[in-house]
Amino acid sequence: MTVNEHKEKNSIILLLSGKITGIESILFSKQIEKYRNADCDRIILDLSAVTFFDSGAIGSFIYLNTIMRKAGHEILFRGLNEQLQELFRNFSLDHFFKFESV
Repeated sequence: MTVNEHKEKNSIILLLSGKITGIESILFSKQIEKYRNADCDRIILDLSAVTFFDSGAIGSFIYLNTIMRKAGHEILFRGLNEQLQELFRNFSLDHFFKFESV
């Protein structure tokens, strides 16, 4: 998994790519801590280049969503392919997270 960051207006865009499994999920959870005090209104996770993620990644997304909401940031997901959208629906997370269409 790789993460590329850029700013867009009052948002930080995190473009994730590759597979997000096991250890990558743990590392991602630790990496996102730095965004808690970020100077932005929202953080957008762009998953358009993600080919696969497992339950560990979902746990990381839930963690990110929780800590960022507490810090006053909005979290949005962007670019989910049909398979990843289905995974969010199967876990009933499509109502927990916010999604943005590009």
